[in-house]
Amino acid sequence: MMNGHSGAPARTHASGDSGRVASIDILRGLTILWVMAYHLWSDQTHRFAGSEPLYIAFRDRVLEGHAYAAATALLDLVVGSGYQGVIVFMMLSGVSLTMNAHRHGEPAILKGYKSRFRKLLVPYWAGTMIIVGAIAVIALLQMAIDGGTFLQQWDRVTLDHTSPVKLRAEGVLQGLSVFGDFVRDMHGFQPSSQALWFVPLLLQYYLVFPFAFRLLNRVGPWPFLVIGMVLLFVARTAAHSIAMSHFDFIVLAHWENLYAPLRGSEFIIGMALGSLFVHHHEAVREWTAATLDIAGILLLAALLQLAGSVMPGRSPLFNTLSFPIMHVGLALFAVPLLFKPAGRLESTWPAKALSFLGVLAFAALITNECMRFVSSFLQYEGVPDAIWWSFIVAIYIPVGTLLAYPLAGVLGLLPRQRAARPPAGAMHSTGLGPQPASGN
Repeated sequence: MMNGHSGAPARTHASGDSGRVASIDILRGLTILWVMAYHLWSDQTHRFAGSEPLYIAFRDRVLEGHAYAAATALLDLVVGSGYQGVIVFMMLSGVSLTMNAHRHGEPAILKGYKSRFRKLLVPYWAGTMIIVGAIAVIALLQMAIDGGTFLQQWDRVTLDHTSPVKLRAEGVLQGLSVFGDFVRDMHGFQPSSQALWFVPLLLQYYLVFPFAFRLLNRVGPWPFLVIGMVLLFVARTAAHSIAMSHFDFIVLAHWENLYAPLRGSEFIIGMALGSLFVHHHEAVREWTAATLDIAGILLLAALLQLAGSVMPGRSPLFNTLSFPIMHVGLALFAVPLLFKPAGRLESTWPAKALSFLGVLAFAALITNECMRFVSSFLQYEGVPDAIWWSFIVAIYIPVGTLLAYPLAGVLGLLPRQRAARPPAGAMHSTGLGPQPASGN
């Protein structure tokens, strides 16, 4: 059975001089691009009901035999499932934290909290205020074009060109408090509730990580995965039982996005993958070496993602199992790229662009949120279609990503090269030098 110290850390390919693992940055870039596309899609379609209706629509179009309609429905399905990109983002955070802890040593608990919280909260607070600033700029532009007072136009700023956000001081304070989503009205708006809502969840994972990492080292990745999934099943079963007795499942769905014990399989899986990446890289790579192996993994991934997407609402047991099953499916989608050997893929311009976006992920989410307000403003003002489509194609994601680069530099989010040191207890007889670090 694989355990946390049954092998030496794997020698992996890195991206550039920063020592980051290229496959992780590419995956993170794909994830953030998926989330951005979803934001644009949902702002235009106002469809937020999850993936199940999209699967049904795609099935119906296929059965009708309309190729173009089926292709459009498939595009809707892929882009409309982009909210699941946050799951992959959390998973990759678990991978990166575990890899860094193995390679550089896990710091003392309080020291680790201080370092990780600072790296997460400073960009979060800055991003919250940048989003507030974007709303103010849009209000000023609307005032210059349409007249009225600043406060009047402030209340007319929209995120999806139809519903004014009507941000209030209470919403700003709730956003700055980090855990404002736990207490706010679900229909209220706070500046970080759209793009940065995952930060409180990630903080919870950071709190648990030092203890979970010690358990992972003691029992190994597979027992750790089983233990974590059992604890998650117990927590979700209890939460669903309480929900049936005391409040409706709409409230429960809201809390499932906020409380780590109710959706932690994404981070548990990420930690297990990080341990496998460091200690059993070659063994896992053998499982994904053949084309048929990869095809089988991707087929299983698609079936699990489908099952996890359509299970909620059918029975208490299905509600409990839906998240873990979906998370396993998304993890399997990532495994072939995560464990692939370095090759020509990493040198292609799409891979480099995705890797660049992956490095800037946090800052890109902030600038993308600002771009959402700009796109809503353009539609609110009724600009010609040529201007609108030029903005979507040439500015919305490309310029937003470029703006994320200096923002990431200011916020200290750009990677710095550091030499790995072997963690306590690691083997030294292999002759392997310092290993490239993954970003976190």
